[in-house]
Amino acid sequence: MRGYLKKLTVLMLAFTLAFAQPASSVDVNAKTKTEASAKNKSSKKSKKTLSYEKYIKKNGVYYKKMSGQLKSGYKEGRKQFKKNDWKQAEYSQDTLVGKQWFLADHVVAYKMDGALTPDQAQRTFKAAQKIYKKAKGKKGKYKKAKVLHDELIKTVTYGSGEYSGQTAYEALVNKQSVCAGYARAYKLLCDLAGIECFCVYGNAGGGLGGGGAHQWNVIKLDDGKWYEVDVTFDDGLTQGGNICREFFCLTTAEMSNLTTKSGTSSYHQRGDLGNDVIRSLMAVTPEATGTKY
Repeated sequence: MRGYLKKLTVLMLAFTLAFAQPASSVDVNAKTKTEASAKNKSSKKSKKTLSYEKYIKKNGVYYKKMSGQLKSGYKEGRKQFKKNDWKQAEYSQDTLVGKQWFLADHVVAYKMDGALTPDQAQRTFKAAQKIYKKAKGKKGKYKKAKVLHDELIKTVTYGSGEYSGQTAYEALVNKQSVCAGYARAYKLLCDLAGIECFCVYGNAGGGLGGGGAHQWNVIKLDDGKWYEVDVTFDDGLTQGGNICREFFCLTTAEMSNLTTKSGTSSYHQRGDLGNDVIRSLMAVTPEATGTKY
């Protein structure tokens, strides 16, 4: 009997001790877990925010598709740009082309005869961030891409500038550019939104006026398919506050021969424009086949 009582006493004591932890200790543990969870969420959120430094350091869509012999030139381009010491001539053709691929991925740095200064690039990036904030809360890449398309039309006026209107700097900072400036600015905005984007080179024209060398974009949306976008042409058709999207999310085939709702015909023909660097870039530029949007 005594043995039974002794065993019972030990069990009751163990039971009491197991649940005798102070409430404050439990609260501290719960608080610690909550703080850790919040910290993790904050960390994940910060990773999604692309800073200028991370943008320049990051290898883009072109780098992922480039051949090994060009990668050293790509890295050299990043190095020269950061030091504000861009060299026009290189001993190696691969280095020269690789540097141009760096500029294709990091359009904030691009200008026709070399690279912009880091200060100009940062100003371009900040201008792009302001526009991107208007799309940041949208769910899905399609909705983000549409807002960025519309906001770019509201921001830019067609026309040449200091660098012949070819740069994202002119489009976003000076707010005036030709097709290449629109396309590079749109690529930058898509980069901020996490939307894969290439610039498409070629010729375009038709009833919308004239014809000749042109630049537009191809983007990858939520369904994993590619879609072509021409912000320049849509800007030309926009009247007042009614944003035109007739050249937004088309297939390559549709873009090659399109009749607008107003009955105007147009064409977009991909090409290398007789340029070796553009030829190498176009060789890795995806064709658009998506039809969902």
